[in-house]
Amino acid sequence: ELWVANRTANTISVIDINKLQVVATLPVKELPIRVKFTPNGRLALVSCSTSGDVAVFDAARRKEIHRISLDREAGSGGKFSTRFGKSPAPVGILVAPDGKRAWVASTNADVVSVIDLERFEVTDRITAGREPDGLAGTFRTRPNPN
Repeated sequence: ELWVANRTANTISVIDINKLQVVATLPVKELPIRVKFTPNGRLALVSCSTSGDVAVFDAARRKEIHRISLDREAGSGGKFSTRFGKSPAPVGILVAPDGKRAWVASTNADVVSVIDLERFEVTDRITAGREPDGLAGTFRTRPNPN
């Protein structure tokens, strides 16, 4: 499957990649921008820029099961402030290889929020440069001291 965010329609299209057909259209409010799956494929995270939160979908059931508010107002008024108002405008999403955490870049608040995917809540914020967007990471295992 391929999940595609349709920003102006406030939906996600689920596409069967073998048939090249839309097999489901999922409602997701407030300008969905990016979709990122957990490594086990169980959850799909969708950044919703106008509402300032992340929608969490059960991928198998194709159903929204949580909304995580980033609980942060816009920053100093960058180029996105007129479009998103006081929303932090979450955009980029990065998920840890173990699927326990995610990082979400808030373009309009100049922060990256750390989300605990077991409790579905923001646990930390990292101050970023102006208007963070796409995220990528390199993860390594720490050597065992024994």
